[in-house]
Amino acid sequence: MMRDLLNIYGRFEALWSKYRKWVWYWCYTYARGDVDIAGDFSQEVAIAIMGNINSLNIDASARAEFVWVRKVTRTTLGRHSRSAKIELTQLTEELERTIAEENNEAAERVKELMAYLPDKDRQFLQMYLDGYSYSDIAAKCEMSDGAVRQNFFRIKQKIKDIDIKINEQ
Repeated sequence: MMRDLLNIYGRFEALWSKYRKWVWYWCYTYARGDVDIAGDFSQEVAIAIMGNINSLNIDASARAEFVWVRKVTRTTLGRHSRSAKIELTQLTEELERTIAEENNEAAERVKELMAYLPDKDRQFLQMYLDGYSYSDIAAKCEMSDGAVRQNFFRIKQKIKDIDIKINEQ
């Protein structure tokens, strides 16, 4: 058992030392230049590589290793993308319910927190609240639909962070 774990760890170390820069590049590109998010993605990919290393042929060529690492990276990032879409959908539904209830305390709280957002984020969110679809916002901002969805995900995180900071004071 211990020997198997050492073998797995040794294979992982060898593979990771060869391809970690590539993984970082792919994650950095996927995170659109955000170093912190790219670091998080890289860690998730490293864990996925270690967990799946037995599926890689021991005698694989360097090309086969590269392709395998790229596939694991893309799969891991794809899973993140799908979970981000689910969270964004939940945020959108929460915002729609909250904003629809004008007298609702939560709706007022969201409106208060919007004031702390940077102008660009506030304008972006306001377009959605004004009834623009993701496609409309994408066209107006000259972005892809995916970028619009990612922006909403980040805005949601900012609103949560702002709320936490305000409550701590």
